Amino acid sequence: MSLSVEYDLNIEALYQRFEDDGELTDAEIGALVRAGEIDGDDFEELAESSRGFPGVVVGKGAESGE
Repeated sequence: MSLSVEYDLNIEALYQRFEDDGELTDAEIGALVRAGEIDGDDFEELAESSRGFPGVVVGKGAESGE
């Protein structure tokens, strides 16, 4: 049995969704990072925004959700 999945990410569309404060999955954010579209400054902005950034803790002394 073999499984092949092809998914063509449209980096421009993902970045536009990011700029428009749309929701992105962790994988989509990772794709933007790998493409060089977002960087550490963007992470700080995401961490401070009301839209949240699930699954990621920013800062050395950040509290855990436990």
